[in-house]
Amino acid sequence: MSENNVMIQKDSGIEKYLSFYSADVEYAVNIKYVTDIINLLPITFLPKIPKYIKGIVNLRGKIVPVIDIRMRFGKESIDYTETACIIVMEYSDITVGILVDAVAEVADIETASIMTPPKGSSNEINRFVNGISKKNNKVKLLINSMSLFEVE
Repeated sequence: MSENNVMIQKDSGIEKYLSFYSADVEYAVNIKYVTDIINLLPITFLPKIPKYIKGIVNLRGKIVPVIDIRMRFGKESIDYTETACIIVMEYSDITVGILVDAVAEVADIETASIMTPPKGSSNEINRFVNGISKKNNKVKLLINSMSLFEVE
């Protein structure tokens, strides 16, 4: 059974999501994976790594790799503005920062209201997006946080 189906079949409940913008699209990650939201720090480039990994930052003595979410999703990188920030996430024992255009809000989303991505969507969409939330006429693409941690 795919993670999409598991998500839809959960008992009705409410989960908190942190939403953010990247390339004018609103995405959201489950808040349980978020440990910090920080302003941009100097990012140290590392050679011979995938292009979507911008490098590493030193976060209070811990080295954290930073993923440019635009590039991870196949868009071009930009010169980030003052609204840009790094969302630090932890999954299992792995810590990763994702570089986003801006953070939007923390919102409650009813698990029963989460829709699966449309049939016929590309594998890349299904790989990164495991649900869609529509609340107050705003669409949020719910990110499969585990997919952000996978290195190709």
